[in-house]
Amino acid sequence: MWLANKHLFNKLGPKDPTNYALEGSIAIAGGVYFVPAFNGVFAPWWRDDARGVCIGITGFTKKSHIGRAVLESMCFQVKDVLDSMHKDFGREG
Repeated sequence: MWLANKHLFNKLGPKDPTNYALEGSIAIAGGVYFVPAFNGVFAPWWRDDARGVCIGITGFTKKSHIGRAVLESMCFQVKDVLDSMHKDFGREG
């Protein structure tokens, strides 16, 4: 929703063709990284002083690179939580 609210993408719904087009339009984020920490970073880091950032943008960066970086950031967050859970239970990922 943040992408749509900031008008980076006009429509973002689960059935919206924009999502499917973005999904397969680019294989990598092109060096763009996104940290969605608008209100801090929660599990497993618990840093309320963290702030969101988007880095690696160049003159060649396209909307699809930013979209891909946002999608990847969600995956990184889930991986961090799963790694933390495995560590808490004494297991390797």
